[in-house]
Amino acid sequence: MAAVELKIASTNDNLDLTALITMINAVYRSAEDYIWEDEHLRTSEERLAEVISNNELLLAYINNEVVGCIHLEKMNQQLYKFKMLAVPDEHKGNKLGSKLVGFAEETARLKGATTMQLELLMPVEIIHPNKEFLKSWYTKIGYLKQATHSVDYCHEGISQFLKINCVAEVYQKVL
Repeated sequence: MAAVELKIASTNDNLDLTALITMINAVYRSAEDYIWEDEHLRTSEERLAEVISNNELLLAYINNEVVGCIHLEKMNQQLYKFKMLAVPDEHKGNKLGSKLVGFAEETARLKGATTMQLELLMPVEIIHPNKEFLKSWYTKIGYLKQATHSVDYCHEGISQFLKINCVAEVYQKVL
C-alpha cells in the first residue's frame, strides 16, 4: 500500500467538495441504509464547508486522493469528540480508520484535550453486524461506554429521519 498522508483540511485546499460529500454519504448509506429514511444524507455541502472552515475535518490521502475523513469537534477545553469517520469499502483493511482516529486523538491532545468522545448510533430491536463490529473496535482501542441517550440527545430532531428505533451510546477515552 502507498503511504498515507494525514492532514487537517483547509479552505485553501483545492478539495472537490462534491466528490468528498458523495464519498461520505455513500459510506454511510452502505453502512446504515437500514437505519435512515431514504432522503436522509449524512452531510451536505453547506455543513461540510462549515466543518472545513472551522478546521475540524481531518483527511487521509493516498497518492493525493482523499481516501477517508473524520470530523473532530471541540466540546470544551478538555473534551473533544470525533464523528463522521468515513472510509470507502475499497480502502477498508488498510487501517485507515485506525490512522484517522489516531490522528484525531493526537490533534485533540495537542490542543489540550484530555478526553475524546464518540457517539455510536445503535439499533434497539435488531443486532447489526457493522454496529457490533464498531462497538467492539472502539472498546478495543480504549473507548469505554459512559451512557446511553436518545438519538436526539446527540443531534436534536434527527430521530424523525430514522426508519427504526435507535439509541446513541456515548463512549469516551482518556487521552
